[in-house]
Amino acid sequence: MALGFLPVFDPPLNDVNATMEGTSLLSECENLDQLAMHLGVSPLTTFTDSRAVPDDFDGDPDELDELMGKWDEWLSAEDGFATISALKESLANNPEVSKYFRKPKQLVEELSDLARLLQVAKANGSRFRLEVG
Repeated sequence: MALGFLPVFDPPLNDVNATMEGTSLLSECENLDQLAMHLGVSPLTTFTDSRAVPDDFDGDPDELDELMGKWDEWLSAEDGFATISALKESLANNPEVSKYFRKPKQLVEELSDLARLLQVAKANGSRFRLEVG
């Protein structure tokens, strides 16, 4: 199974089915960040662990958690929804934009599912973050 960006919520969302794998979000995160900046919204990676990894670190993520401590930052579901919605709309409705991505249809599906989850999170007062999993 490939790695992807997966949303985590605090407090957790109960009885909500998340089907996304987040593999396209992770593999296209640099292009998505550029698109987000062009659209005037926060980059996708704003909602991920942005702590600097030590230059000499070459271990796995579990070892990094031991070295740096667990990441405990939570972010606004409303801010996340603004970014995800803008990215989704741009990719879904602009062929000139989608041609810069390897799998635009899969990206739109993942962004749509994430937007749906963030809508529920906003309604429940949950915060979120994107983790690699």
